[in-house]
Amino acid sequence: MNTDKILTPENFEQNFDFQHFLVKNTTATYFFRVGSDAMVGIGIQTGDRLVVDRSVKFKNRDIVVTVNQGQFLVRRLIISQNKILLLAENDNFSPITVGDERLLDVWGVVVGLVRKY
Repeated sequence: MNTDKILTPENFEQNFDFQHFLVKNTTATYFFRVGSDAMVGIGIQTGDRLVVDRSVKFKNRDIVVTVNQGQFLVRRLIISQNKILLLAENDNFSPITVGDERLLDVWGVVVGLVRKY
């Protein structure tokens, strides 16, 4: 592997505005701290901060923050002709079937992730 191309001055940024980079709509965006390992299959870990935008219209296969039976969840939204599923990206969690879109309580679409090591 040629590392000369990786370590160039263009790769380093002295000033980087995380707020501008991560948040497109300040009034509709919030950060959500992940509290389970339900989404580890796609790299979302317990303790991560998700950037969630309530102004983004959710669509099939989006990662969303939703409320189900009084609990906040992060799940992949699957919309088919006859049902809506909330899927974890971890085989230890069962899919959740939502009767129809009127029963779906989405609090926003995940648009980014922040992790501190």
